[in-house]
Amino acid sequence: MTTKAQALAYFEQMGFPAFFQRLYAGEYAKDDITILVGCPEEYFLMTDAEQAAYSQGVLMPVIADADFSTMVFHHPQQQCFIELFTEDGAVRQEYANYRQLMFAIFCRAYDCFEDEPEAVVNICQQFQLTASETQHWLQFLTTDNSANYDEFEAAKAAFMASIIE
Repeated sequence: MTTKAQALAYFEQMGFPAFFQRLYAGEYAKDDITILVGCPEEYFLMTDAEQAAYSQGVLMPVIADADFSTMVFHHPQQQCFIELFTEDGAVRQEYANYRQLMFAIFCRAYDCFEDEPEAVVNICQQFQLTASETQHWLQFLTTDNSANYDEFEAAKAAFMASIIE
């Protein structure tokens, strides 16, 4: 059974940004970020068998969305992040690195706080993104990249794939 303390120790061992430790410590309890992601408390309350169904005995829990409909794990061997739907365990998305995961959350933040640019910038600071990175991502999202949803999603996937650590 994976505990919250083990997950935190793993984050430190892997050199993950302090954002995760602060999220688990509850530092963002009254902040905009908790609308989007949080510590996967429900996961840590599961039995060994329930955890194994998600983690496949390998994956380390990282974050969950606010209503626990998706959860992100880190794959230690593949060094990637995998987002799963909690209802059926299906893979929603894979991220090659932390920055790609943060971009996905950034896109959700932008959708939620489009009329509140300060909230989006605050979230970016919490992710430990540079000002130029934040501006680059904002420029992508605010530029009319396509005439329809499918084209925009394809452009977003290509943009995300270009994000390296």
